[in-house]
Amino acid sequence: MDLIEEAVNQYYETFNATDKSIASYILKHRGAVEKMTIRELADACHSSKSTVSRFVKKIGFAGFSEMKYAIKWQEKKETPEKSYKKSLITDIQMNIEQLQHWNFEEICKAIESSNRLFVYGTGTEQKLCANELKRYFWILNKYVHVIDDEMNFHVLMDDLTENDLIIIISLSGNTTTMLPFAQRIAAKKIPLMSITDLKNNRLAQLTDLRMYAFAHPQKSHLALEITTFSTFFVMVEALFRSYLDYLEQKK
Repeated sequence: MDLIEEAVNQYYETFNATDKSIASYILKHRGAVEKMTIRELADACHSSKSTVSRFVKKIGFAGFSEMKYAIKWQEKKETPEKSYKKSLITDIQMNIEQLQHWNFEEICKAIESSNRLFVYGTGTEQKLCANELKRYFWILNKYVHVIDDEMNFHVLMDDLTENDLIIIISLSGNTTTMLPFAQRIAAKKIPLMSITDLKNNRLAQLTDLRMYAFAHPQKSHLALEITTFSTFFVMVEALFRSYLDYLEQKK
């Protein structure tokens, strides 16, 4: 089952007749939808832009562009590269294409307005990425607190407020030990941001602010599985550079 089908199935019981019509069109015409504007999709479904926009958010995507990237990414996964190097190039190219259109403004506003900024990585590479984010923002005297482990997360939980911003970096977005913390943060209305692979995942569903990196796992006869994490580091640097642009534009 692909990303769009998963999202539709998960929320299908909440759909009205218009939602079901839009979902049916998207599932039957993925290739065409990938190249459409939101206006063109609305016209094809005999609906309005606002209705399509509400539908897209109802199935867990931040916006129409995000859903189109999910469709395109699914197509890439269904026709995997045989070359390990070409697979990496595909991930990087998808990341670059996304960056050319991704709007970081809401994330930048949240970073600027936060009194404290915390970041948590769910694994070894994720923790390295969290420390890289800390290093970048240190240049601007914006201190980032890296949460080292789940025990520290647990101790910190009661001290968090709506003036803080929590960033969680997770490859799958479904790490079972992390999700209870994310759910508590979301329930307390504390600003929460996720950086995950582009797929239907629980962490992204809990967050209003999200970023995606493209990391397609590839099986190998010489190793169990190869998944790049380099795209996550690219997204972290892109976030920092976008924040610089945001501050410059405000002057």
